[in-house]
Amino acid sequence: GREPQQQAIFERVMKRIRLKQQQQQKEQDDKKEQYMSQLFSDMNSHLKTVKSAMRERREKKEEEITTRKKNMLEEVSAKRKTMEDEIEIKQIQLNKKRKINDDRESALDQQQEQLERIFIEIQMKRIHLNTMRKTHNKREERLHQQQAQLEEEKKEFEETMEKTRIFIRNSKGPVKLNIGGTMYQTSESSLTKYKSMFSSMFSGIFELEKDENGAVFIDRDGTNFKYILNYMRDGELPVEMTLAEKRSLRKEAEYYQFTSLLAALN
Repeated sequence: GREPQQQAIFERVMKRIRLKQQQQQKEQDDKKEQYMSQLFSDMNSHLKTVKSAMRERREKKEEEITTRKKNMLEEVSAKRKTMEDEIEIKQIQLNKKRKINDDRESALDQQQEQLERIFIEIQMKRIHLNTMRKTHNKREERLHQQQAQLEEEKKEFEETMEKTRIFIRNSKGPVKLNIGGTMYQTSESSLTKYKSMFSSMFSGIFELEKDENGAVFIDRDGTNFKYILNYMRDGELPVEMTLAEKRSLRKEAEYYQFTSLLAALN
């Protein structure tokens, strides 16, 4: 009879143990749930704080980005306007330069055409000048030939006239000279052949006084006058003259102003 009783006690104890275990388990579950709830609440609160901070940071970042974008857009717009202004100014300058270049090219074209016309005119003038030069050369050659012929005829005429004058002078008869008492006879052409006192005396300008023999008297040494007279005739001096004779003859040549004889003596 004790075994059923023990069995009943054991069951009651086990039931209490199970109830106690269930109660403990429930408490534990409640604590876990409470902990988890608190944990979720803390996590939610933390997440809300993080989300709020992140939102603020995002909004602040977006605001900064918006501000930067705005500043960048304003800067880009300002630079773009500046560049557009510079491009417009450069375009105006380029147009001016292009116009200047066009004007220069037009002027150069006109100058080129003018130069071509001038070149053609120069070529034509050169051809004309060459033709005229050839004609002139031919004329000049003919003139030189005519001039040479005239010079030759003039020379022949002068030689003929000189021979005629000599003949006329000689036809007058000999000229008598009384040089210091020594008598000489010669022709007027010999006396006037060289420039000297005799060429002036017998030029026909002066009237010469003559003695009873028809001689012109000159008060000089008559010994050396033969050398002077022979030089007038031949243009030469004798080779065998002594130094004393040459000194004496030089003095006489100085008196008669006989420059060519003085040069021969020197």
